[in-house]
Amino acid sequence: MFLIFKYFTFYVYFPVLYLIKLLKDKIENSIKNNYDLKEMNDFIKKNHNYWSQNSKQNKLKSKILITDFVSVIGYTSLMSIIGKYASLIEKSNLEAILREKDLRGEKIIRSYGVNKFYRIYSGNFFVKLKYLFKSINIIFQIKNVDEFIKFRVKKINLGMIVYDHILRHSGIEQTRKLNFKFVNFLSESLKYNDDFEVFFKENKFKYVIQSETQFIPSGIFFENALIHKNKVLAHEGGTKEVSVRIYKNISQRFQSRSLFSKKLFNKLLNNKDKRKISIAKKLISKRFEGKSSSQDLRGALIAYRPKTKFDKKSICKKYNWDLKKPIIAIFASDFYDGTFGVSWRAYRDNYTWFVETIKNIKKLKNVNWLIKKHPVENPKKDHNKIFDEIVSISKLNNNIGLFDDNLNSGSLINVVDVIITQSGSAGLEYPCFGIPSIITSESYYGGFNFTNEANNKKKYINLLKKINSLKIKNLKINTDKALSYFYLSFYLSKTPLALVPPFDLSRNLDQKKFWIDMKKIITGYDFKKDYFYSCFKEQLYNNYRHTINYRRMKI
Repeated sequence: MFLIFKYFTFYVYFPVLYLIKLLKDKIENSIKNNYDLKEMNDFIKKNHNYWSQNSKQNKLKSKILITDFVSVIGYTSLMSIIGKYASLIEKSNLEAILREKDLRGEKIIRSYGVNKFYRIYSGNFFVKLKYLFKSINIIFQIKNVDEFIKFRVKKINLGMIVYDHILRHSGIEQTRKLNFKFVNFLSESLKYNDDFEVFFKENKFKYVIQSETQFIPSGIFFENALIHKNKVLAHEGGTKEVSVRIYKNISQRFQSRSLFSKKLFNKLLNNKDKRKISIAKKLISKRFEGKSSSQDLRGALIAYRPKTKFDKKSICKKYNWDLKKPIIAIFASDFYDGTFGVSWRAYRDNYTWFVETIKNIKKLKNVNWLIKKHPVENPKKDHNKIFDEIVSISKLNNNIGLFDDNLNSGSLINVVDVIITQSGSAGLEYPCFGIPSIITSESYYGGFNFTNEANNKKKYINLLKKINSLKIKNLKINTDKALSYFYLSFYLSKTPLALVPPFDLSRNLDQKKFWIDMKKIITGYDFKKDYFYSCFKEQLYNNYRHTINYRRMKI
C-alpha cells in the first residue's frame, strides 16, 4: 500500500504540482528589471565613454568571465568593476554570462566594454518535463534527506546545493523530509549542471568573476568552473571597503571567501608592528558600542544597537540565577545561510545544531545558560518555534534563559565566561576580549588556534560536560591571535574601491541616488590614482588568496 502511495505521489501528484508551478511562473514572469531609469542610462553613457577612451585593447587570447545570476544592481556593478580591473591587469578579453531575461544587467556590464554575452536558459516545456522526470526517478530511489545531501553528479554536489537552496528560500520545515521542493529544484539543477558542463568544455577562462557561490544556479556554476580548472574571483567584505578572494581549485570549494591563508596569518603574527593589536581593539570596541562603520560586518550595526546596559548582578537578578555560577552564552547562527560553505561541521545545519544544543543543556545544571537569537531576523518565521520552546524550557529549568532583545548585546562581554556558536562571528569576537569560544563547524576564523573546535557530536557534548564540570580554565584562548585575525579580516584586507560609493547591497537600494553617485565618481575618476587597482594587481601577479591593503601594513 505504501509503495502504491509513493508511486502516486512521485509520478502523478508531483508532475501536476509542477505544471501548476510552470503556469504560475509564466503569469508572474521572471526577472523584473527597471532598465529605463534615466539616472542609470546617464551613468551607462558616461561609463561607456570613459572605458572606450581608456582601455582600448587589441584581440587577446585569454578571457575573463563576469557572472551575474543575482540580478541586483550592487552585485552587477561590483562584478563588472572587478572584472574590468582583472581584464586590464591580465590583458584579457572580458565576457559575461547572465540569466536569459536580464536586460538591465547586460546594459550595465556592456558599459564596461563587454561585447560578448552568454545566457543561461531554463529550457522549453518539453526540456523541463524531461528533467522533471529525471529528478523524480533519482529522488524515488533516495531514502531520506541525509542521503539526498550526499547526491552528486560527476563530483558536483547537487544534493548539498539543492538542500541549501530550499533552506534559504523556503524555510526549515521544507527541509525535514523529501517533498516536491526537492523534486522541483533538483530538476532545475540537473538542467543547469548539464548546460554548465558543456559551457566549460567549450570555453576556458583565466578567471571567472562571481559574487554568489551558493544556491541555484550559482553554486553549480561555481563548482563546474573549478572542476574545469578556471580560477574564481569572489568579492569579499563590504560594498566600499573590499577584498577579492581567489579560489584556485576544486579542493577549496568548501572554504569561506573570508578564510585567510595560514601563511598570511603567520606573517602577520611575526610582524613586530604593535599597532595591529591597538587598531583591532579599537575596531572591535566600536562594534560592541554600536558605532562601527557601514563597511563593517553585515548586521553588526543591528546586533550592537545601543540598548539597556547591564552587569552580571542585574542579569542574574532578572533571570533569578545564582550569581556564583558561570554564565555561558549560546549564539544562534543564521539558520538560512552558509550551510555548506565549510569543509567540516558536527551537525547537518545550523538549526539542527541549535536544537540539539538546547536538548543537551537541559541536563547540565551547574552553570547558567543564556541563549541569544541571531540579530538579523529572517522573514521566514518557522524557526520561531524553537525560541517559544526555550521560553517554556526556562520555566522548568531555572538556569536557562532567552536573552532579552531590549538589552544591550555589548554588555555581554562583562558577564559571560564562555560563548558557544556553530560558526557565527561571536566565535571570533569574544576571544578578542579574553573569553573562550566553542565552535562546531569550520568558520572563516577557524583553525588558527584561538578557538575550541568540536568536529563531531561526541567531542561537542564532552565540551559541554567539561563546562558543566566548571573546567572552563582548561579551554583554549589566545587573545593576541584573535585580535590579529580580527585586524586581518576587518582592516588589513580591506581597500576602498574607488569606482563605487558606499551602498546597500540588498534590493532596498535607492537606485536613483546610487546611479547619480556612480556618475559623479566616473566623471572625476583618475585611473592612475586608483589604489585598489594597484593592490589587486599585486594579488593577481603573485596569486595571493586575498587582496591586501599595503598602505595599512607592509607584509
